[in-house]
Order: sequence, then structure tokens, then C-alpha cells
Amino acid sequence: MTSDHGLHYNSTNNISWRVEKQALHRVYAKQASKLKSGRAAGKRRHTLQRDFFRNPKVKQAAILMATKGKIGRELTYTLARQVNPYTAKEYVVATYPMHKGGGGTRTICIPPPVLSATLKIIKSALDVEFVRYPSLYGVKDYGRDKAAEHIQRLQREGYEYLWQTDIKDCFDSFNLDALYGLPLPNRVISNILDTRSTRFSFQAFPSKHEAKKGASPETPSAATPVDCMVQGHSDIGSVTVDIVCNTKGPLGLMQGSPASSAVLAWHLNELLKTLPPVDDVQVIVCFDNLLIASRTEDGSRAIRNSLTDSLGRCSFGPLTLHEPTSADADGGIEFLGYNHPSGGSTIGIGHNARERLMRHLKSLEDEFEKDKFANPEMETFEMWNSLLDFASGYSKATDIEAEMAEFVEASSWIPAISGDPVLMHMHWRLFAPRTTSEETFFEAVRDTKRRRKMKS
Repeated sequence: MTSDHGLHYNSTNNISWRVEKQALHRVYAKQASKLKSGRAAGKRRHTLQRDFFRNPKVKQAAILMATKGKIGRELTYTLARQVNPYTAKEYVVATYPMHKGGGGTRTICIPPPVLSATLKIIKSALDVEFVRYPSLYGVKDYGRDKAAEHIQRLQREGYEYLWQTDIKDCFDSFNLDALYGLPLPNRVISNILDTRSTRFSFQAFPSKHEAKKGASPETPSAATPVDCMVQGHSDIGSVTVDIVCNTKGPLGLMQGSPASSAVLAWHLNELLKTLPPVDDVQVIVCFDNLLIASRTEDGSRAIRNSLTDSLGRCSFGPLTLHEPTSADADGGIEFLGYNHPSGGSTIGIGHNARERLMRHLKSLEDEFEKDKFANPEMETFEMWNSLLDFASGYSKATDIEAEMAEFVEASSWIPAISGDPVLMHMHWRLFAPRTTSEETFFEAVRDTKRRRKMKS
């Protein structure tokens, strides 16, 4: 059994290859659009999907997406020729534990590039068939920002009873028999989505870093847990065949797979359609998170009971909800990283998200101190990029300058070390209304980050 986890991703500055990559991404978008318009026109799904799945340029673009474009042309084309959802292949999937906020861990999967590319193609085919229920989010064009807007709108319309919960071990608890109800060929489902097949092997790593790096002769102990059986290691050209470990994989959907969220959304979307109508109540779903908004306490209780019953009997379960928590009269409710105060007057950033950023900033500061602040300008830029990236993930926050003020103040000593008055001035302007020249300055900072990523 082989795997391409150990690929050495070398970025390239070859201009013609960069142009070709852009062209491949355009072809992928065009072919996905053609698939969608063909289905809208009533053309046969089987024929359209076959043409999409077998298109060489679609495969090449999918490999680029799976590897984030960090491999060269020859290897991209070599791997693309291996992408074929109609053919049974053997895959080794790296896994690592991720700590849950409420305790415990979940198993995250990192599929090898060929499998990841195939899953991306399948996700695009599912997206084409998907007709979204109005309160379902976490799907294409309707992410958590749109969900935050929806919740605020409901609050302003008098939905003052808010409860939030999530599905216990949702991905692991997913009944894989339900996969065969998807609008995909059974052979594709069996080959790519159904991990119960012996063609799938799972390789456990202690951390995300080790899982991405893959097993190698240099790091056998770090990459190979004690309970794994090492089957060997060899090289074929530029593709590394990893050490294979016989470990248990996920029981249900692969969390981390490009297609799993789309598969879950498909089934939750259908479940929302079957819920009995309850006056003045709405259920918002995003991934495995749920928020119940109601104008009355009785209505909220009724829909919670219906949800519990429906999830317990659904074809892709049974699934169980965690005990719901209600909005606090003073603090509001946190959902998907946003904080929603009572009345819907504003949208803020949730406490847990703020805590995560604080921990990240502390780790950056520790790294800077170890480096003795050898390059305070670049370290300032790195700090800024962390703050700007975080804020961009909360674009629906009502007052981002106020939300980020605590972090700007806490990190102000980083640019101060440089002694550069421009850096110190700009730090305090990070989230303030900017002049054109200030915006140009910060865009140059972002360009510096992009250039450094390309070189790495």
C-alpha cells in the first residue's frame, strides 16, 4: 500500500507554470459551472458527472488545490493521472488528535493528495445538486458570517429565546450506509467516501505537524506510534512511500476530508425540511452546530424535542444532541465564534475565540523573545498579520476596532522595541479608519507575508 504524504512541496517561481496554474483553476470553475447548468437543463446526471470526473484539467486543478499549488508541473501531472473515482485504489490517511473545547479529543484526517483531490471533485459535484434550506449554513456562499447576520436579524424581529447546542461526535456517529443515498454513482461512493473498505488504512500521528510531515526514516519514533506495525519505506522518484501503520480510522465520516462537511450538510438539509412547522421558531444549522431561535419559551421547547426525536431516528444516525445552553440576559449567546448580545444591537467576537487569539499572541511573543528580537520590523509585521488575519475571520463584528483594541494595546510593546516612530504610529492605526497612504502601507505588509510564504 502506498501513500504520497511524504511529498516534498517545493514552490516554484516559474512564471509560465504560475500562468498555467491560473488557467487550470479557471477551467475547473468553468467545468463545474457547465455541470451545474447541464443539470439545470435536465441533462442526465450520470453523463455530466462522468465527463467532469474524467476531465484531465479538472484533475490537474484538483491536485493543485489539494497541495495548495506547492508542487511543480511534472509532479502535478503525475498525480493527476492517478485521480480516478471510478477505480478502486489503496489509500493511507494520516490522522492526529485535536482537543475539543469541552474536553476530550476528535480524530482529524489528512488525506493524501490524490485522495484529497478526488474528494474535492466529488464535493463540487455535490454542490451542483444541492438546494439549500434557508436556515442551513456552512455550505458554499453561506458561511458562518451569513449565519451571524441571520441570527442578528431574528433577534431584531423578536426572537429573544436563543438556545445553542451541537451534535455529539457527529462525524464519528454518521451512519456510512446513508452515503448511498447521495446523488453520486455507487461505485464512486464505495471507492472514495466509504472508509469501511479494507482499501483504507489510517496512520496515527501525535500532532498536526507530524501528520502533515508524514513518516520518514529520520523520524520513525515521532511519526510511528508504539502500537503501529511498520511495513517499510521506499522512494519512487519524487513521491515518497510512507511508513504504513495499521491503526483504526474514524467510525464515520473523515473529519478533515474536503467532502465530509458537504455530505453532512446534504443530510442535515434534508432533515430540516422534515421538521414539523412550529410558529415563531427557527433552527439554524452550521456544520454540526445548531441554534434555536424562538419568540416563546414553549415554542423553543417543542422544536428542541422534535430535533432530538428526528436526529435519533434519522437514516444517517442515530445522532444525539448535547444539552442545549440558553442565552444569558446580560452576555447574550456565543455561536460559531461570534457573540450575540440580547436584542441584536451588535455582533461581537466570542470569548473562546478571543482566548485562542490571546494564546497565539503569547506563543508569538515567546518566539520573539527567544530570537532576542533580531528583526523587530519583521516581528512587528508578523504580529500585525496575526491580528489582521484574525479580524478578517470576524468581518461581521459590528465594531472591529473596539473588538481588537485589547489586543492592539497588549502587543504595542513589539513595535515599540524597534524605536521606529512610523511602526509605532501605524500599530495604533491597525484597525482605525485609514487614509489611502495607510492602507497602501498595510497592503505592503500583507505582500511581505505572501512573498515569505512563497519562498518557504
